[in-house]
Amino acid sequence: MRLLLALLLLLPAPLLLGEEKAGTVVEHELPAAGKKDHPIVYATYRATSAKGEKLPLILALHAGTKDARQFANFLMPAAEAHGALLVAAQGFREVVGVDGYWWKGDAEEQAMLDRLVDHVKKTYPVDEARFFLIGLFDGAELAIEWAVEKDRGVKGVIAVNFLWKPPGTPKAPKTTKFCLIASKDARDRMASLREQAEKARKALEGARYPAVLRIVPGESRSFFHGWEKEVAKALSWFDGKLDWPKEIEQEREK
Repeated sequence: MRLLLALLLLLPAPLLLGEEKAGTVVEHELPAAGKKDHPIVYATYRATSAKGEKLPLILALHAGTKDARQFANFLMPAAEAHGALLVAAQGFREVVGVDGYWWKGDAEEQAMLDRLVDHVKKTYPVDEARFFLIGLFDGAELAIEWAVEKDRGVKGVIAVNFLWKPPGTPKAPKTTKFCLIASKDARDRMASLREQAEKARKALEGARYPAVLRIVPGESRSFFHGWEKEVAKALSWFDGKLDWPKEIEQEREK
């Protein structure tokens, strides 16, 4: 028994909650809260560039047929550029015949995100005043819907290549900012993503939300080349470090 205890003491201490090594994508599973609930799979990435005791929080929602780890790996440059904690959520609806997951955008998924974000805020040293979302395709649709459905403390949303129907009465604070990005030539379900993004911009601005629309080259609904620059500018705008609408207006006048 004494020998066993001595060996246990020699083992490295387990990481405490929220103390993963910076620069590494780590996958987690939050157990179901009840019989009708779902376990939540998510991946985290703590930027090596992070400074200060509290970190900006970026919640990322993947597109259909993808997963949390894959999206977290993809968005590592965005987290590094902003010194943030990246949390990629994974949909709990599996795609039949494909190794991936998708979002339906219903109340069940919104409740899941509420539980995940509550867990993250209790587990990690995040700056709740710097809470941002990045979503791709159906993940973008859910991100916008979740952010405006009620006040959840979201300061900015980056939505890429999506088909979205504006909600009836947005309830988020009018200070929440939106960056809408659409690949110029991409099409899906006979609808132009560019036209859809323009409709969303008008709807959000009509509800008095600050919204920037970016149309970029690209035939794919996946992330486009040069996305890092657009995302970095959006995050700087969310943080108040850049007057992006003014910069865009000046570019148009040239």
